[in-house]
Amino acid sequence: MSRIPGSVTVRYGGPVHVVYLRAKDPCVTGSADRYLTNLTLAPTGTLCSPR
Repeated sequence: MSRIPGSVTVRYGGPVHVVYLRAKDPCVTGSADRYLTNLTLAPTGTLCSPR
């Protein structure tokens, strides 16, 4: 569902918007941290579920 070539969308199945710092979800923060530190994209279709 990503509209930018070479990118992926990490979906979150919870009620929080702007999840990176607010949800404290290891799936979301791990995906973002891996990209920010290593430029490693999450797998296509990643869906993080709330704990």
